[in-house]
Amino acid sequence: MIINSKKSILTYKSNVPWKNIVIMAGIHGNEHSGILALQRIIQEGINLRKWKLTIIFANIHAIAQNIRFVDINMNRYFGKDWWHTYEGKRIQKIIEYLMIIL
Repeated sequence: MIINSKKSILTYKSNVPWKNIVIMAGIHGNEHSGILALQRIIQEGINLRKWKLTIIFANIHAIAQNIRFVDINMNRYFGKDWWHTYEGKRIQKIIEYLMIIL
């Protein structure tokens, strides 16, 4: 399963800027159902008139390697001092992005 790291966060804009939907998949790189569902949505096209949609493929290195995580489990991350790990840096990037768009 290949996720382009430059396209791991995709935003589809609408005419109504204050209504946002954020969907995240790939917290665990070896759990494919959410990733496949989002890829299908992207391939079939997105037609949103009233919502801005952001799709995030969370753990792109783990997805590429078909493993649960690289350094730490993102589901166990909260409140821990793991900013130096790959997942910690990725979580920080996702949080920064969400703070801008939401």
